[in-house]
Amino acid sequence: MIITKKSKMTTKADAIYPAPYHQVKEAIIALHENNVGKAKDVLRTLSEMLPRLYGTSEGTQVLFFIEAIRKRLAPGAPELGNLYLMPDQGQQIKMFNFMASKFPLVSFAQDIINTACVQEIWNEKTVTILDIGIGMGQQIANILERLSISGFDGEKITVIGIEPSETSLDKAQSTLRDIAQQKRLPLQFMAINETIETLMSHSGWTSFEQQLKQAEVGKLIVNASFALHHTQPISHRVSLFRNIKKLKPALLTMIEPYADFVTSRLVDRFDNAWHHYGLTFQAIDQIDASDEEKYLVKQIFFSREIQDVLSKNGHRIEQFETGEQWIKRLKTAGFNPDIPKTIPTNISNCPFVSVKTFPDYIGLCVDGYPIISIITACL
Repeated sequence: MIITKKSKMTTKADAIYPAPYHQVKEAIIALHENNVGKAKDVLRTLSEMLPRLYGTSEGTQVLFFIEAIRKRLAPGAPELGNLYLMPDQGQQIKMFNFMASKFPLVSFAQDIINTACVQEIWNEKTVTILDIGIGMGQQIANILERLSISGFDGEKITVIGIEPSETSLDKAQSTLRDIAQQKRLPLQFMAINETIETLMSHSGWTSFEQQLKQAEVGKLIVNASFALHHTQPISHRVSLFRNIKKLKPALLTMIEPYADFVTSRLVDRFDNAWHHYGLTFQAIDQIDASDEEKYLVKQIFFSREIQDVLSKNGHRIEQFETGEQWIKRLKTAGFNPDIPKTIPTNISNCPFVSVKTFPDYIGLCVDGYPIISIITACL
């Protein structure tokens, strides 16, 4: 399914588990109309229906949306009994590794970005990679590995990691320095223990720009993987892109979930969430795993997101945007989309997810609808 630059991807929410969709939406409409009594009545009916859906994908989706509505009505309410046992911390680590091997959409998207980055910088003498939300540095580690394989013989690689978690930032620095030592790469690491919003505030960004001007930057790559949808307020997103433009990067790369959670209308946000997570869950249902493993993947990675999406506007963090919305912001800031020339067509272990090229971005799609946007842009 190819869409025009100006159009917006429609949803198929009402076609995903249609019976419970209409019942859950009834509760959402009641909330939208401030009819709390009716919302609670519908919620009670839905909760009574859950035992009949035990162990089904339909039941999992209903459960997570019921939980989200209950949390909105009573933020301190305890969790409902899950369809499977709640995972402990050890299981979370296990499920993370399991997700990476059985449902590797994140690593696949990063592979496309990393290939584009290495093609841009492998023969340069001086390279700087600014990574917004570097986490523990796994993506940059892969880029360094690829640069080594490509025969990079430059004089300097500077990695600037922006990350609010000090623990993750320390891990990223340690990991990247170890790889650089093993591969004999001339790495310099700059740690910025802040959110991008904090860095942009007051004189923070001006000071950062001055630091870069005084340093030998060379060819600059700016990367942000699953990081920018946290940027608050929304109006800061164009401002961020404008600030990045001032740095004159050779390439700006982004990976983001594809969904419109920015809309303030609860009913629209519900439709978009039911659509996005319904497609995502349908894909997870097709991986080679037990029903319990599939449930745990959904519970660990997505149930809290759904609660956030349906919470009150002033408290939301997971404000996803569609590829079209991100592209519009980038163009407003003066960037030009530049789709990579090298795009794999098959995803290992995921024949049920397709790779599609839309007018200005790449989409990882289920049933022809994107669930992840992969964006590369230049000046």
